[in-house]
Amino acid sequence: MSEKPDETKRGPEEVDARGVGSQMDNSKRTKGGYDQADTSHAEDDQIMPSKEKVTPSVTNIETAAEFDSSTYRKCKNVGKAVIVSNFMEGYTEERRLGIRRYAEKDCDLLEKALTELGFEPWDGKDSKMVYKNLTKKVFTVLYNKVAKETNYRPKGDEGYTCVLFIVMSYGRSGLIQCHAEPGEKGDHPFVEQKDLQEAFQPQNNPSLALKPKLFIIQLKIPVIHQVLERKQKQKEYQEKQIF
Repeated sequence: MSEKPDETKRGPEEVDARGVGSQMDNSKRTKGGYDQADTSHAEDDQIMPSKEKVTPSVTNIETAAEFDSSTYRKCKNVGKAVIVSNFMEGYTEERRLGIRRYAEKDCDLLEKALTELGFEPWDGKDSKMVYKNLTKKVFTVLYNKVAKETNYRPKGDEGYTCVLFIVMSYGRSGLIQCHAEPGEKGDHPFVEQKDLQEAFQPQNNPSLALKPKLFIIQLKIPVIHQVLERKQKQKEYQEKQIF
């Protein structure tokens, strides 16, 4: 009669060691395989940034005169500027729109201030910065030339920092009123403000990419339109009271 072989008896140390080994093996067989198990604590080995305080270096310090100066000294070409003013001196009053008599002084002050800041006319230093009493057609041609046909990054020279376009006229929210063409009947036509601003998008002129485009639009609602709007509101209010 054969005897059943004795089972090898393991000590407590051996059982614990095997148990630990099994747990380690199982942990490695989790989703992601061995790589995930082996690198789960990889962040522990990353080099942590030093906590020492770093003092930034200053390479250029402005003098008090440069800091208080009204002109930019850091760039050769500050930017291009255009000022458009409609319905001012030289315009014959018609179609219930009066002359903006104060506009002449506004244009002179603006041009002087912008020139002192270093701005230039869009088509050269010797050209004019102010354009007066423009028809819709002339105004459209002007802003398209400024936006699409001007190189703001001349090769071999320092580019222009920004472009500034100022419009002063009659109009209403989002609509700039221009002069009618000679012999044209009806009210003076409007140009949409969004058309002006969209013309300066980089897809129309790559040299304008990342360049600040500044628009200052001052529109005065004609008195006759204010009266008509007031009457319309009164009429609507009275109709509401009746019902």
